[in-house]
Amino acid sequence: MRYELQVDWAALAVWLVGIGVALWWMARALDRRMARLSGRFRSPMLLGLSLAAFLVFSIVLQIIAGAMIWQVAQQPPWARGPLLANLLKASLVAQAMATVAGVLLPWWTFRVYSNLPALGAQPRFAGRWPVLGYLVPPWSLVRPVQILAELWQPARPTERGWARAVVAAWWGLNLGTLGLTVASVARWIPPHWQGVSTAALVLVPLATSAATLFLVMRITNAQQRLGEARSQVAAVFD
Repeated sequence: MRYELQVDWAALAVWLVGIGVALWWMARALDRRMARLSGRFRSPMLLGLSLAAFLVFSIVLQIIAGAMIWQVAQQPPWARGPLLANLLKASLVAQAMATVAGVLLPWWTFRVYSNLPALGAQPRFAGRWPVLGYLVPPWSLVRPVQILAELWQPARPTERGWARAVVAAWWGLNLGTLGLTVASVARWIPPHWQGVSTAALVLVPLATSAATLFLVMRITNAQQRLGEARSQVAAVFD
């Protein structure tokens, strides 16, 4: 029996128009907020630490899930039931932590990007891109890495030579995680590569979370120090 995919093109068009209007409204709102905040430094520490906490939880749970996958592989099929149940729970919690971190990341990016004028740097992109850059294809493939590289430079001016390499490696891990997930769900991976793909599906997302944690804390701490230093200088001349 053959099944044909039925598409309600009118409903799809309505959904696409609705998404477009929502993104347009969000872009306008973010641009206006960035303009209002121009020249004002707001501490990124609380938001950065919150994001870091969820990333740490996610990393720990990913390590636990990876260890469980190894244990499951060592057991005979009839003894895997309890381990698989625990693995599912750990994976779901890890995914929940990663989802929260994924929501906080654009928020954190907007906060630290809006601080650039107060730190003496002129933002290259409009205020919409620190958030929409993660959400809107095809810009979602390039804009985050551009913005994070731009954030690194005023935060770490002596490290400009390798800033782009570090951020590019972080974004490469993100794209690798996305590619592995899509290939696994779509079952594009040949059976004889299943062992390698399983290991990659554990290690690459783990490395991605660790790299994200590194970047978030490094930029957050550097911005906080620069903001405090500028505040002290301003207080001396007031």
